[in-house]
Amino acid sequence: MATPSFFIDTNIFLELEFQDSRWEACRDFMEKVETGDISASTSDFVLYSAILEIESKSGKKESAVKIATFLGAISSLNGLSIIRPTYKEMINAAEKMSERRLDFDDSYVVSSMKAAKIDKLVSFDKHYNKVDEIVRVEPMEIVAGL
Repeated sequence: MATPSFFIDTNIFLELEFQDSRWEACRDFMEKVETGDISASTSDFVLYSAILEIESKSGKKESAVKIATFLGAISSLNGLSIIRPTYKEMINAAEKMSERRLDFDDSYVVSSMKAAKIDKLVSFDKHYNKVDEIVRVEPMEIVAGL
C-alpha cells in the first residue's frame, strides 16, 4: 500500500454509522478507500473513540452487534492502515494542547498524524482549521477532486 495521504477522523466513521446528514459523502469517500483508490490511515485511538460513541448511542443488546459490524466494515477497507500512536505522541499531544488550541483528543490526532507524516485530515470538525500543522479536508472535496 502507498504511503497514506489522508488521516480519517472519528466523525467520518460516525457519520456513516448513524447515517447523519453528510453520510452519503462519507460513503462515497470510504468506497474509494475500500477499493484502495484512496490511501488513508487512522489510529486505533480514533476507532476506539468511534466504538465508545456507538456503544453509548446503542441499546445494551445491540451495541455488541453494532461494534462487531463496524469493525468488520473497517477491516474491509483495503486502502486503510491503522496506526498505533506511541507514548511519545501522547506526551506531544499533551504538551501542544494550548499551542494548538485543541482538547487532548484532537491534539492526539494531530500528533499521530505528524508522527505518521500525514498532513491532510479528513474531518468535519472546523476547529482543526486553526492548526497550522495540518490541512482539514472534507470527504466531498476529495471525491470531487478525483
